[in-house]
Amino acid sequence: MYVLDLGCGLGGASRYLAAECGCRVAAIDLTPNFVEVARLLTARCGLADCVEIREANALALPFQNGTFDHVWSFAVTMNIADKEGLAHEVARVLKPGGRFSCNEIE
Repeated sequence: MYVLDLGCGLGGASRYLAAECGCRVAAIDLTPNFVEVARLLTARCGLADCVEIREANALALPFQNGTFDHVWSFAVTMNIADKEGLAHEVARVLKPGGRFSCNEIE
């Protein structure tokens, strides 16, 4: 399974998904410092071969159409004002039959 972690922060969920579920993970975050630390932690955990972390915007995902089996987001979508744009990008990068799961904190 190929998973996109949308708004990965320091990459904890990305590493967990890769280590415990055996999937490949692409992870994005807007904050350069988070991306840098997430890459370092992922390398230290020996997961750099299955977790790729990059700086990117959820409203302009740098992936081709139909790339992912699952898009995962935890406590991020609540910070994105353009929900329609987000939904469009998530749908665009999901494979047919793919799933999107998110959790928002109110």
